[in-house]
Amino acid sequence: MEMVDGEIEAKLGQPWKDLKTINDSFVAIHTILVLWRLVIDPLFPTYTKVEQNILKWGALLHDIRKLGYPVYEGKDHIHPFKSAQSVIQIFVNLGMLKPTRKQQESLRQVQRLIDESVQPLWQEERRHFKHG
Repeated sequence: MEMVDGEIEAKLGQPWKDLKTINDSFVAIHTILVLWRLVIDPLFPTYTKVEQNILKWGALLHDIRKLGYPVYEGKDHIHPFKSAQSVIQIFVNLGMLKPTRKQQESLRQVQRLIDESVQPLWQEERRHFKHG
């Protein structure tokens, strides 16, 4: 696992390092397992190389900004949006994407909306949650 971790860290940098600090690397390990399960799936070889590449990037980056393992109360509902934002930045850093100035401004606006977003737990949902 160390070799895979090193390769991922070399490509993704700080977002991957941040992910490994959460819950004793629970989400990072989950990510590696998702990637592994993907490539050993019997259907995986039936896809084109481009489709395989897209699937591998999706598996690798699907939780890149997750805050912790899933729990009901306090669930991280915003992480898919933060992950998408990070994917764009990672692809820019790797030279795979070059957004125009207009796209960059749109991304900054989306980032502001994401940073200001919260999703409260409704009272009805809270009633069904048992602590501990």
